[in-house]
Amino acid sequence: MQCFRRCALILLTIVAIAAIGAILLGRGALAWLSAADEPEPAEAIIVLGGDASRALTAADLYQAGFARQIYLVNERRERRYAALDAAHVPFPRTEETSRVALKLRGVPSDAVRTIGRDVISTAAEAAIYAEIFRERAPRLLVVTSAYHVRRARMIFRAALPRADVRVIANRYETFPREWWRDQEAARYVLLEVAKIVFYGLGGRF
Repeated sequence: MQCFRRCALILLTIVAIAAIGAILLGRGALAWLSAADEPEPAEAIIVLGGDASRALTAADLYQAGFARQIYLVNERRERRYAALDAAHVPFPRTEETSRVALKLRGVPSDAVRTIGRDVISTAAEAAIYAEIFRERAPRLLVVTSAYHVRRARMIFRAALPRADVRVIANRYETFPREWWRDQEAARYVLLEVAKIVFYGLGGRF
């Protein structure tokens, strides 16, 4: 029975990806994925893991007075860096680079808090913040990459239903309008569509 459910889920995922892909794999795909919210004064700025340049947008929001607290996440180190770590080759973690970026942009260290340990996904990040803010209904500014905006909003609003979650696109990451002509952008868009389908079908990491 368990195998049947797993196989059925995989089949449904493939069918859904094909169906949604047929709709989205055009000029409007990136716009659909990256429809961000407008920032408003908030209790905190949350920088999602994955790209240290997101901290630059967080610094801009902080300096503009939208919030006085910034959260970073201690994400799991990717296995591909294990050999470098074992050889003691300096290769900073994302949260370390983010802290440097924030400091260089004038954000005081006491305004930055790093949470979690070996966090592996957006869903795992949202679960941590749901615990932190469980007694309140705050407004939160969540900073992530443009292609990740829609899924981040889905996940955080589901995890923090009482909060006013506003997802802000990192303006320091640029994506070509004709994303399908760019290898890196195409990889991000296609993978993100698959992840949205996976999440919609109940998949979690």
